[in-house]
Amino acid sequence: MSFIPHTPECFASHMGVWAMESVSCQTRLAAIRSGLLQAREENAGTSLSEKIQDVNGVRVIPVSGVMMRGQSKFDEGTSTVDLRREVARANRDPEVNGIALMIDSPGGHVAGMEELAADLSASNTPIRSYIQNTGASAAYWAAASTESITIAPMAEAGSLGVYAVLQDVSKALEADGVEMTVVSTGEQKGLGADGKVTPELVASVQKRVDFVNKFFAKSVRDGRGFDKETSKALHTGEMFNAPEALANGLVDAVDSAEGFLKSFSQEVAPKTSRSAKARVAIARQRR
Repeated sequence: MSFIPHTPECFASHMGVWAMESVSCQTRLAAIRSGLLQAREENAGTSLSEKIQDVNGVRVIPVSGVMMRGQSKFDEGTSTVDLRREVARANRDPEVNGIALMIDSPGGHVAGMEELAADLSASNTPIRSYIQNTGASAAYWAAASTESITIAPMAEAGSLGVYAVLQDVSKALEADGVEMTVVSTGEQKGLGADGKVTPELVASVQKRVDFVNKFFAKSVRDGRGFDKETSKALHTGEMFNAPEALANGLVDAVDSAEGFLKSFSQEVAPKTSRSAKARVAIARQRR
């Protein structure tokens, strides 16, 4: 049982830019505000390493809940740091012929996603993704960095893009008799500190969102082989059902989890002197 302290760093990890399916995000925020989902001092959840299974030579790693660099008090989720660690461990294991990411996640915080995508792309072991229910936003970012994506018949994928939410609380402060005065060293310093969402603040945050989105879009283009026009057409935040995702090239196949794992394990099982890890380069070239 690991301890998650109440610290400024913990609070900051929930702020900033997100790559998460908006309905899921709003549902979680509503649950937190209503008290249905409360912060936990201790995370009684199971660690990622305890959830991993080996199936016929394939290391099966679940990617579920909200994705963040560290652990969250509000959602057991998936730490991208832990995920990178487990992928690296699988790459070092001579008994592992393939790595399967079993995804059911609405996405999460962008912190750590570029590093995760780079590790997945550089894996020397064949690594594929399976979307069990939801593969949205940051979760799809990760999936697109693997050599192929299979989706369950009733699952959804997409929500490509990133966002940040600004709240103007200036009227609420004014109603409470609070008048804010910001003293700063420059025009950009302290934007929003008075509770107002000004055009200047929106422009500043838009710049940050667009910057992060460039990394997301590039990972999807590189991983899926999209040209810039196709990538832009799909990068709207829309969710796609399985047939739509297949038709738009977001996934490579529609199958059950059992069918996916059976096919994957058979394909990477050593049959010649060439190891499965040596064949990953060939598989990527065929994409």
